[in-house]
Amino acid sequence: KIGEMIGENYYIYPSSVHEWEVVSCSKVTKEELANDISERNEGLLPEHVLGKEFYLYDVKHSSYMRCNSDFDEE
Repeated sequence: KIGEMIGENYYIYPSSVHEWEVVSCSKVTKEELANDISERNEGLLPEHVLGKEFYLYDVKHSSYMRCNSDFDEE
């Protein structure tokens, strides 16, 4: 449903233990998002880091691809 609402591919990533952020691919590049996540994690205690992973949702193929802030795709 999110893809229908946004109308394009989007990234999704945890912003807290209870919430996820969604941003359309036209608003941010994968590299920008990865840098934002890395910067967010800097200085946090290890137990407060939510992870380096984020996901790209492809609307056309109805599929997710896992990415991480080290620019590796899995």
